[in-house]
Amino acid sequence: FLGIVPFWTDVNFYTPGDIKEDYFLFCSRPTAYKGLAQALELAGERKLHLKIVPGLGHASHTVELEQHRPQIEAAIARGARIDVVAIPQTSQHHQLKRELYRRARALLAPVQCHEPFGLTLIEALSCGTPVICSKMGAFPEIIKEGETGFLCKTKAEYLEALDRVGDLPAGAARADAESRWHYTRAAKDYIKLLEK
Repeated sequence: FLGIVPFWTDVNFYTPGDIKEDYFLFCSRPTAYKGLAQALELAGERKLHLKIVPGLGHASHTVELEQHRPQIEAAIARGARIDVVAIPQTSQHHQLKRELYRRARALLAPVQCHEPFGLTLIEALSCGTPVICSKMGAFPEIIKEGETGFLCKTKAEYLEALDRVGDLPAGAARADAESRWHYTRAAKDYIKLLEK
């Protein structure tokens, strides 16, 4: 065993845009352990505009999303605006996802499991979008608390993070992505390991 090389993304492709809109983004499979129910509860509590990208459009993802229909309706009844955005698996997939990242106030990732990494997190950071996520798994290794986002354990912490996301330093998410999540960094890390 030589070491660990964290994953990477194309920071030259996932770049910030000029416009931010007043919505939060959930971009993941709508399974229970990915935290969609928790995201919907938070949306209802704070009357958020939440855009949901429910996975890659597989049949199982559609079934999983439908299982959250009661929570979606409950959030809407409490004053939230919920939009489900289907991104087709075409050549435009990554461009459409990038635009959603760019315009979001924050990526919301209240996962309920110990994720080994978080590709959507580093894609969002590359687009200059902070992340509000669980303090579990690899997420604390990705998010710099109070700089590029917030790490939360309780509902109260999530609600506070939602209120404070506008206070995060401008440009911190993008700067972190450029320094830590560029594929050239990963290539250099691999070279170092191979030269041992």
